[in-house]
Amino acid sequence: ATSYNRGITCFDRQGNIHATYNTENRKLSHNVILCLSEHKGKIWAGTDGGGINIIHPQTDSVTILKHLPGDKNSLPINSIQCLFQRDGQEDTWAGSVKGGLINIRHSIVRSYSDVPLGYTNGLSEKSVISLYEEKNGNLWIGTDGGGINLYDARTDKFTHFPSTYGDKVVSISGFSENE
Repeated sequence: ATSYNRGITCFDRQGNIHATYNTENRKLSHNVILCLSEHKGKIWAGTDGGGINIIHPQTDSVTILKHLPGDKNSLPINSIQCLFQRDGQEDTWAGSVKGGLINIRHSIVRSYSDVPLGYTNGLSEKSVISLYEEKNGNLWIGTDGGGINLYDARTDKFTHFPSTYGDKVVSISGFSENE
C-alpha cells in the first residue's frame, strides 16, 4: 500500500505491518509513489522524481533505476506514471511523465519519445499514463493529450490513431476476442 509522500507499507494477510520502505529508512529514492507492480517476487515502484525502485522483499533490499546525466542506458526521466511487466518475459515497460515510453531489459534501457503523427518510430505524445498488452504481444499506450498509440513488438513500429489525438487516455483494457 502507498499513501501520498509516505513511501510503501507492506502488510501480511492478517493486516499487520510487515515492512516499510521510505526515504527515512534510506531504502527508497523518493516517497511519492505513482504506481506499483509485482513481478517475479519483486515489487516495482514508479516514483515522482526518484526513478524506479525495485524492492527485493526476501533480502529487504532496494535496487534503484534512475536517470544518470550522460548515461544513455539510464532512464531518460525520473518520474514514472505506470509500469507493466509481460508474463513470461524479462522486460518491463514504463510510462513516464514527459519522457516517453521506456522498455527496460536486464542491462538495456530503450526509450521511445514523441515523433510527428504518422511516423512509426515513436509516440504521438511523450507523457504516457496507461498501458495494456494484448495476448499477441501488441502494447496499447494511452497518453496525456496524444491519444492512443499501438506498439507492435514484432515489427518494432508504432501506429498512431489521429482520431484520438488530443485525448487524455487514463485507462485501456481488453473487451473480448472479437472487439
